[in-house]
Amino acid sequence: MAQKISVSNDSLSKLLCKTWKIDYSFGDRIKTEQKQIPKNQIYELAFNSDYTFQVIGAGKIVNGKWCYNEINKDVELELRGENNLRIFSINNVELIMTFKKDSKKKFSSLPENFTHFSPK
Repeated sequence: MAQKISVSNDSLSKLLCKTWKIDYSFGDRIKTEQKQIPKNQIYELAFNSDYTFQVIGAGKIVNGKWCYNEINKDVELELRGENNLRIFSINNVELIMTFKKDSKKKFSSLPENFTHFSPK
């Protein structure tokens, strides 16, 4: 399922720039469904064409910046001054994000920890 994002910046922006809701997360070999995710965690990501995005959690919104890394073929997310998240797979029906530290190794399938989103 792992893929590289190979689209133009315009096409990526059209694909990415909407609100995505969390479906589930997977970590430590455990799948956590949306309804089981703690209230202080991410519920939605809203991407804008000006290369900004918002993380929407329970009662709070955190702003960040996104950029397409043409070399790595992924979308890097900067949040609170740190570039520690990346989107490694996106299409019309799903967006899959992981922590950058979990993506340093090369993988041919999903990384050990990731979060799955679908369009809202």
